[in-house]
Amino acid sequence: WKTPLEAWGPWSMGRRFVLDAAADAENTLGHRRFTHELSCLNHPWIGDAGVHESPVRPVMAGDLVWFNPPWGRRTGSYPGTGAFVERARKQAREHGIRILCLVEAKTDTAWWRDEIAGASWVVFLGRLHFIPPGSIVPSAQPNQGHALAVYLGDFTGETRYRYWLPYTEPVPGDLLESVRQSRITLQDRKNP
Repeated sequence: WKTPLEAWGPWSMGRRFVLDAAADAENTLGHRRFTHELSCLNHPWIGDAGVHESPVRPVMAGDLVWFNPPWGRRTGSYPGTGAFVERARKQAREHGIRILCLVEAKTDTAWWRDEIAGASWVVFLGRLHFIPPGSIVPSAQPNQGHALAVYLGDFTGETRYRYWLPYTEPVPGDLLESVRQSRITLQDRKNP
């Protein structure tokens, strides 16, 4: 399913994301992508291993990554949403990349408590209308709310929470500026 433009458009700042960490050819939002076959859980996010076949530069400190991980509980061989969100949080901290992670707002789950609390920002988005494969028309009313966990790579130990209704209001200025400014800070720290 495609993520609606209202959820990701303001964050891209007029460019494609360097990496979409969970996508297919129809719904990718990045120059590079991880797929179901090339899972972001099993391949490095930094460098060229396990990514889209076009020759593009590796993810580096300060780069912006989009991540709409597979949702669901851990069952059988599926590791569950928490494993994907944990991977995003660790990649942001270890490599100084900025990750926008779209998840269901399941505040009562263990993965939310354990992994989302490590985000620099958590933005509650309300209910997003995703676009089914092969369609340009958004789905009917979704049955759950969504949130954007913003991992900036420079986590100070305090998660800030905001509410933003993407269909009716612009992104809060302080939040968008925080994402923009973190790019400069992270690149300077990695490349003195």
